[in-house]
Amino acid sequence: MDTRHPRIISASRRTDLPAFHTAWFIESLRQGRCQVPDPFNPARQRIISLLPQDVDGIVFWTRNAAPLAPWLHEVDARQIPYYFLWTITGYPRALEARTPDMQQAVDSFRSLAVRLGPARMIWRYDPVIITDITPAQWHEENFARLCAALKGCTQRCITSFVEPYVKTRRALAALARSGVHTHLPGEHAKAAMAAALHSIAANHNITLQTCCTPVTGIHASLPLAAPCVDAALLQRIGGNATGASATDKNQREHCLCAPSTDIGRYGTCRFGCVYCYARR
Repeated sequence: MDTRHPRIISASRRTDLPAFHTAWFIESLRQGRCQVPDPFNPARQRIISLLPQDVDGIVFWTRNAAPLAPWLHEVDARQIPYYFLWTITGYPRALEARTPDMQQAVDSFRSLAVRLGPARMIWRYDPVIITDITPAQWHEENFARLCAALKGCTQRCITSFVEPYVKTRRALAALARSGVHTHLPGEHAKAAMAAALHSIAANHNITLQTCCTPVTGIHASLPLAAPCVDAALLQRIGGNATGASATDKNQREHCLCAPSTDIGRYGTCRFGCVYCYARR
């Protein structure tokens, strides 16, 4: 049994913990620890400390924080800094079978932003996936609508282009058999689209940043790469002096995230997004 005292908790890249596992998380928080199977060897269990003295902050990844919102006072009581990475894309159901309705997601996002402030509400328009039903022009129009809806409730938006992982390729191949084909853009097309989205976001006082997607090209205005797990932001939220942080060597190339310990389990999200690497 592996016992670890983390500094930053990721909750979670592997599943939507706020949407589906709030009860488990709150009970674990009360106990001061949680048990998580190793993703590569499920028989090996890790005990992760959730005691305030062992945790510098929590990063919540979600598409629906509404189930967790009434319980955030338990995190506040332990004086653990936290913020949200909240994905809202508004994609067709062929790509996202059971995600919250876009207006419902926007309303929930705005409601929590009133409580936490825009700096702790980071919007993810992620991943960008080009298909027959979501071409580049569709993304620009869709992104503009969402920017207008979320203006004033967030300061940052993080985006990336879909990565063709093995699981993702299989799912997209099945999607193609149903009549919806995916198109992986080249570097020039990525740069053009990133510049367009960057300009749209700036017009709504939102800074667009990229995740694990270095974008280069002829365009003068391109979004900069940024960490999703941001140690400096957690330090500011907690009222501590900011300092340089190492990057997480366990993440993919170009990732700028600070090291973190993920407490999620693969295969436990029920939203059914076809491009998701964590689904089973």
